[in-house]
Amino acid sequence: MTCRKKERRWEESISIGVTRMNLCFQIKSIVGFLLILDFQQAGTKAEPRRAVQGPDCTAIFAANASLPSGVYRIKPKHFHKSFEVFCEKRYDGGWTIIQRRDGQGVYGGPENFRRWMSEYEKGFGHVEFEHWLGLVYIHALTHQRDKKCELRVDMRNCEGKKGYAVYKTFEIGNEDEKYRLSLGQYRGNVGDAFRGREPSENQDGNFFSAVDSDNDDCGPCFVDDEAFDSCAGELYGSGWWFSNCGMADLNGMWHPKDSCRGWVSDFIRPLSFVHQ
Repeated sequence: MTCRKKERRWEESISIGVTRMNLCFQIKSIVGFLLILDFQQAGTKAEPRRAVQGPDCTAIFAANASLPSGVYRIKPKHFHKSFEVFCEKRYDGGWTIIQRRDGQGVYGGPENFRRWMSEYEKGFGHVEFEHWLGLVYIHALTHQRDKKCELRVDMRNCEGKKGYAVYKTFEIGNEDEKYRLSLGQYRGNVGDAFRGREPSENQDGNFFSAVDSDNDDCGPCFVDDEAFDSCAGELYGSGWWFSNCGMADLNGMWHPKDSCRGWVSDFIRPLSFVHQ
């Protein structure tokens, strides 16, 4: 795979620029359940539900397989509050979307992902449209007792070609741990952009950075011989688990369809923590 500052593409089984991304995960028990983060297009809207349906989307659909994809209220085990998520039935079981990128925010245009750390912690956007669920909630979902999590990223390019990346395990740390990322074994057809090509590009094990919270390893970082002191604040303008800036950033600046070449760089070098 190759990577340039102004043009980044997948160069493996496929080479595409992403135009739609969603991030969702599925939680399952140790005996077969898993947690998946996956970028996908929204499914059928479920009827509004005020009551808590379950600890996560996987449990909800396991209890009632006839329920449609849509918005549900969940309360992860041992977490102090409930919250709404978009549950997706595609693939096997129920997936909880934690990020969606398709250029369609709740007010019509793209959601702004250039946010402070406090906003990345609590989440922003609307779960039926472009959004980021929130680091606090992602941590709660990935730390339910007796449950393992798997991350899946799906992508679609301007020509409709699709790609995916799956990580066998996935979790993030808490606030004191700066939401440190932990990923398991990779499989897919777009390349492992989280770990990159060089050791310095590996984002597995890194802290989360935002425009006002610099936790990357830059001092400075160099991209095409240009120096940057902050990946989040200067180069990408978004929150992510940057390591020497690296090859993955699924929360970067949105590119519309007519200018999507190299757009994948915003999400991940070859993939997208999205269709995302």
